[in-house]
Amino acid sequence: MPTSVLASVGRALALSLLAAVAFLGGVTATQLWPVHTQTDYFAADLSLTPALDSTARLPMVVGDVVLTFDGPLPAPGLRARPSVRQEVTELLPGRRVDTPACSPGERNCAKRSTVVYARWRGPTRWGRS
Repeated sequence: MPTSVLASVGRALALSLLAAVAFLGGVTATQLWPVHTQTDYFAADLSLTPALDSTARLPMVVGDVVLTFDGPLPAPGLRARPSVRQEVTELLPGRRVDTPACSPGERNCAKRSTVVYARWRGPTRWGRS
């Protein structure tokens, strides 16, 4: 075999090995030290999953939210561990929270706007597991 072919094969193997080490290193790092993100009311710890299934999983009390992404290459999965921020939960134990009742018309309007938004999002598929 010519040396140029061996050099090309060697470079391809080195690149493949580098990609595998980077993938496994990224998954391991996010499993050990998940990324923490928060809004005014919610917080989540995010980490990559080792499966190349291009999905994001958000386990919730009322059912899991699973988002699937389409793309030319598979991507590692994303797992979120959502929670309500402690500042919000500290307000609840000693106080009564009154929620205003909404009319059937308001509920229907909320349902319609959710469906329109989900339709507008396009190729992202929403599912429950």
